Amino acid sequence: MIVWDDFGGFYDHVKPPHYDIMGLGPRTPALIISPYTRAGENPAGGSIDSTVYEFSSVLRFVEDLHGLKPLTDRDAQASPLAGAFDFSRPPRLGTPNLQERTCPSS
Repeated sequence: MIVWDDFGGFYDHVKPPHYDIMGLGPRTPALIISPYTRAGENPAGGSIDSTVYEFSSVLRFVEDLHGLKPLTDRDAQASPLAGAFDFSRPPRLGTPNLQERTCPSS
């Protein structure tokens, strides 16, 4: 899992959820690279998960995976990255289909 803690100063049209006194703040990107990630429709085989996660979601995933109790209320209520993984199927192994792409002009 690769996560950023800086949103880069770009405007985001989605208002951050406010779960507690801290709130979540602007959305930041994350990459989950695993043979168990959900297969997508794009040529590289990946997918985009629109579930609202937070940094505590990574901790919650590890806690759930190893049967550990939550450390705080924050990770107890965090979504455990369940929308990003599919453990009901065998892992997708092999070389990813990485193709060079160019961004279209706007």
